Formats: sequence, structure tokens, C-alpha cells
Amino acid sequence: MKKSVVIFITAVCLLITGCGDTGSLSKLPSSSFHEDKQKLTIMHIDADNKRFQDFIEETEKKLDMEITVEKCPSNADNRQAKISTILASGDKNIDLISVNDEMISEFKHKGYLEPLEKNVMTEEVRDSFPQKYLESICEENGHIYSVPF
Repeated sequence: MKKSVVIFITAVCLLITGCGDTGSLSKLPSSSFHEDKQKLTIMHIDADNKRFQDFIEETEKKLDMEITVEKCPSNADNRQAKISTILASGDKNIDLISVNDEMISEFKHKGYLEPLEKNVMTEEVRDSFPQKYLESICEENGHIYSVPF
């Protein structure tokens, strides 16, 4: 009999605590810590290079963000075809793409790229690069579309 009473009381206590006010629980964030991190997807020719991977890992830690790196085809023609397809289709899954001078020269005329002068290539950053190079390769109609590396 005592065992039945203990089980009954335990069951009632569990029901009361399980069915009580959950107001304090609703204040908890609905997503985990990792879901709140900013995410960046990069397509880069050096994606499988160990030093580049180490750099990305260090950057993730310093910036507290999640960076995914996808490999570009190593063959220049295939790489340009793949990147052209991504840009022409409006695919928004890749945030940052490494391109060569020929590709930037083509893509800046087609309207695929977002100007970088407000957030990335500020005057201070821009002054760190050869001005003639920026003007001839990276710029179009007063906007800058590429960061040399």
C-alpha cells in the first residue's frame, strides 16, 4: 500500500510540474547557439588546400561564424562555366566566389555582382591596392565589384 501511495504521489507531482506554467520557458531562444551564427558560403579554387582550410577555421573562430567552402573546378574553362551558370541562374547559395581577372571583367558588365564600396572596399581599403589595377579590372561605372587577393 505504501508503495502505491508513493507511486501515485510521484505521478501527480510529475503531472503538476509537466502541466504547469511554461511562461519562463517561452523566453528561451528557440534556436540553438550554432543556428544563431552568421553563415557564409565561399566558392574558392583553394578549398582543398590545407593552409586555406586552416585560415578558414581560424577566421570562423575569430569572427564567431560558420563558413562553408565549396571547391571550384580546377580547369579554368570549367570553372568559368560553373560560375557563369551560378550567376546567370540567380542561385543565392554561394555568398562569395573567387574569380580571376577575366571573369571579373566579364561579370561586372552583366549585372551579376553587387557593388562592394560601401561595406568591403571602403576608401581606406581601396587605397591599399594599385589604383590603376582597380580601375581597369575591378571597377565599372564608378562601382567596385572585386577585391584583389
